[in-house]
Amino acid sequence: MGFAHALLSARRSLILAVTEAPMALWTLHAAYDPEARIWYTLDCDVPGLVTEGETLERLRDRAAAVMSELIADNAHSIDEDRRAGPHAFRLVAFHESTIPVAA
Repeated sequence: MGFAHALLSARRSLILAVTEAPMALWTLHAAYDPEARIWYTLDCDVPGLVTEGETLERLRDRAAAVMSELIADNAHSIDEDRRAGPHAFRLVAFHESTIPVAA
């Protein structure tokens, strides 16, 4: 077996190992406040995860930064299969605008 074949085989094994690991998927619903010009957590299934950001990306980054700690702090109220990880979250955002259009 050549080096390239061994490398491909190792890569396939790693990909399989990563994709077979159960993922705890959490959901954060966000909304935009046009008066305050800020995105904020409307609802989240990670206990205590409430944050905001000037942009949706900033809200996402702030949520990701505190998520693991909040899961650990609230482990007593989270099902064992979800608290072990690995963790990911789905960001669902809502923004409504009225945009004037020239006639």
